[in-house]
Amino acid sequence: TALHGDATENTGRIFLRALFRELGLSSVIAFAELEMEIEAAGKREQFLVAYSAASGGSAWENDRDLPHVGAQFAEAVAAVLPRFKSPDEAFRSIELSQSHYGTLAIDGVVQKLLRWLDQQKARTGNDCVLFFVADEVGAWAGRSLQRIEELRALAEAFGSRGGGRLWLLATSQERLSDVVQNAGYLDAKTTQEFIQRLEARFGTNVHLEPSEVGTVIEDRVLRKKPASRAALEQLFRDRQAWVSDVAAKPGLELLGEYPAPSADRFVEDYPFLPYQLTLAGDIFGVMRGVKVSSGARSMLKVAFDATRARSEEHTSEL
Repeated sequence: TALHGDATENTGRIFLRALFRELGLSSVIAFAELEMEIEAAGKREQFLVAYSAASGGSAWENDRDLPHVGAQFAEAVAAVLPRFKSPDEAFRSIELSQSHYGTLAIDGVVQKLLRWLDQQKARTGNDCVLFFVADEVGAWAGRSLQRIEELRALAEAFGSRGGGRLWLLATSQERLSDVVQNAGYLDAKTTQEFIQRLEARFGTNVHLEPSEVGTVIEDRVLRKKPASRAALEQLFRDRQAWVSDVAAKPGLELLGEYPAPSADRFVEDYPFLPYQLTLAGDIFGVMRGVKVSSGARSMLKVAFDATRARSEEHTSEL
């Protein structure tokens, strides 16, 4: 899931809202929990009809993420759930719930996630697992150490209380330890302690260096079909003088060790010249910033988009 939330929102609530959105429910937690109660009672269709009547013809799927439709939502809820004696009672209940959820801490979020898993097991008879994939954590965290600490605490709670039923996979273009070091808010000792807590919590880290990304691109994006290799090898022989002129050192006046344009490298890297992936890794590797950082994903995207853009061209094109 993409992480969305203002700077003051607890990270756990962001994950809870993400689950509700994935289930087709409101991202307003108080609304979503009542929606689940309505679905459990088998009254979803009656609720949709009641909401349309209460809102003057609006569809719930268009309004469900709007906190200000509480009155209309309460009227529809009261019409289908007998425990509410009136729309006013339902509305007061919703207001109390929203006040409670506004201060919901990570432990409370984990409790709700586990309760949802228990409900699914009771309904289906099967054990269920929640696996959250949080993409671009570095971009979302920015330079906020609070967000990083909350993410660490959430992962800690998943591990200690989840019993193997709550999982979190976080991806980033930048190591979280680099975010901490670059924030500049802490002294050296406190920074090191913070990094140690992160490393202790996220024991398994998968980091791609730019050189490794080049290998991934060659294997996953540029890998050639066996039948096409002969045509590319012939193309290299036909254009070898031109390729050597534009790609071989010392004509390439850049620092660094770049591969020579051999036949094998030409075939592996086509439609790129042999030095271009390595050079791109060096360029992205020295660019800093929340959106670029180490550049691994930037390289993958550039290679994929460039290859796709040329997918209709004849292999004789260089």
